[in-house]
Amino acid sequence: MESREHQLIESLAYYFYLADGCPEGKALQHWLEAEQLLETEQQCEVESFESNFLDDKAVEEPELSGLFVES
Repeated sequence: MESREHQLIESLAYYFYLADGCPEGKALQHWLEAEQLLETEQQCEVESFESNFLDDKAVEEPELSGLFVES
């Protein structure tokens, strides 16, 4: 069974093949371009996540007073 990533690379490579005019002998080039595009996209997602959620701001502790009632 092919992984989802493999299927995506295969589809992108085929798209590049079609966009390039269906030339013979460039399958490896199209495959590598597809891998690079996917890798770049994944890296952009990681960087976006890091900049949005893992910035250098200190995390404030929630105020807990008044939430618990002693019996």
